[in-house]
Amino acid sequence: MCEKIRIRRVSDYPSARGGLEDILIMENMTNHLLLVQIRVHGYLLDFASIEG
Repeated sequence: MCEKIRIRRVSDYPSARGGLEDILIMENMTNHLLLVQIRVHGYLLDFASIEG
């Protein structure tokens, strides 16, 4: 596994709209940037970059 990027998947996360979502979080270990994919039933719902 690459030491610069850590990938985590959260399956069946309850959504505010009353369903279940899959969330993929890609964390860049060299800076404070997170890339987040949110999928519902396999379809990409949203993709966001978060700098913290």
